[in-house]
Formats: sequence, C-alpha cells, structure tokens
Amino acid sequence: MTAGRDMYGHEQLRDKVMDEAKILSQQLSSADVQVSLRTFGESYEISYTYREGSEAMAKEAYLKVKAYIDGAFDELRPITYYRYDQELKELIINYEDIILDYADIIGVTHQFFQRRDSGKTQSQMINDRLNFLQSIPYDALQNNEFGMLTPIRMLVEKQGDCESKQVYMAGLLKKMYPNRSVFLVLLPDKEHIVSAVEMPEAPDELAYIKDGKRYLIVDATGPSYINAADTVELRQKWNFDYGRQVWYPVYFN
Repeated sequence: MTAGRDMYGHEQLRDKVMDEAKILSQQLSSADVQVSLRTFGESYEISYTYREGSEAMAKEAYLKVKAYIDGAFDELRPITYYRYDQELKELIINYEDIILDYADIIGVTHQFFQRRDSGKTQSQMINDRLNFLQSIPYDALQNNEFGMLTPIRMLVEKQGDCESKQVYMAGLLKKMYPNRSVFLVLLPDKEHIVSAVEMPEAPDELAYIKDGKRYLIVDATGPSYINAADTVELRQKWNFDYGRQVWYPVYFN
C-alpha cells in the first residue's frame, strides 16, 4: 500500500477531479439552475444562480458537486498522500498518513537514539534528534513532483526539504512522548512547517500556550543547528506567535 503513494503529483490528481466535477456541474445545470466551478491554482469555487422558485434545487446541486469533490479525493487516498484540506481550501500532503506508513523506519531511528539517551536531559535528547535531521543536506526539491521525500527516501537520497525533515521529527517526538500531544504546525503565510510537542515542564520563557497546554516548538529543517532552547528565536523568525497556523495531530495506531 505504501509503495507509490508519493509518486502522484498533486496537479495531475487535482485536474482529474476538477475536470470531472465540472462535467457534473454542467449535468446538474438547467434552464432554472446554473452551477459553475472555477479553479484558482490549488483552490476552487462553486457558485450557482437560479430563477425565482428554484433556490432549493440550486443549493442541492451545489452540495452534490461539493460532495463529489470531497468524496473523489477521499477515494484517491489509497494511491496518494494528497488530500483536500477544508480549512486551507487546497490540496495538501497528508502528513499523518506518511508518519503512519513509515512508523517502522521512525521506530528504528528512535531505538537508535534511545540507546544513547541514558543520563541526558529531555532537551539534550530532543537536540540529538534535531541535529541528526538538520545535518541532512537541505534541498528545496523543486524538481520533485510530489513536493517532499518520505522518511525512507530522505535517508537513501541524503537530502530533504522542511516538510521531509519535519514529518520525520514529529514522528520521533511522538515515539519519545507517546502519551503527550505532538503536532505538525503549518505556517501558510510563511510557506513553512515546524513541530510542536507538549512539554508541561517547559519554563515560561520557552513555552507556547495552546488550549491550556504548554508546547515546545522545534524546527528540524537546518542547515544551521537550531536546538530546543532556541525556540523563542525560532518563533520570532517565523512570526509563529502571531501568524496563521494550522495544527495537524501526530499519532501511531
């Protein structure tokens, strides 16, 4: 199931779904109701017009087109890591699925570090994992149609972008703290992503508070070394505390 899910480019999938949705909107249109679908890059907009007395029919047609689009992307899940995000209104990589599919690779890496964790503070243990990922050469992967590398491909190719490294780091943090909340936090306005781990013992000057919980924000991207204690500088750099955020939970079955 895992093989090949990172081989499908989002543009190809998006165009296929949207083309079929446009056909459906035309089929649902009539002399009384007109349904149209427009695309804007990764986003789309469904609109409708109607003659007097046909509002209910127009809304029903609108919902059918929307349900088709949502359902079509869900059906593609077995062959792709892309999904449609209702909050961002665009296709994004399903980070949770990648972490679940590569739980064994992340687990082996965690065991490697775990054997060296004895006597170290939590910050030191986190830093070991951060430095490991930050030391992997950074590459924006502009020629990669999928947009990031899965954990195994990143290790084999010895390169990775922010998403590739951050997904791996979030998985490692969840292995370290299985009973604590771990998130991947997308910063859409900055086109960046970081990791967040629940850290009740984090001092006030380092803690980020969300929903009453204290979190440590870390960045595995590199190439410079940014340790757990650098969380304030990291948050300032990306305008984290004030910018737009989308939090994606990390878990293992």
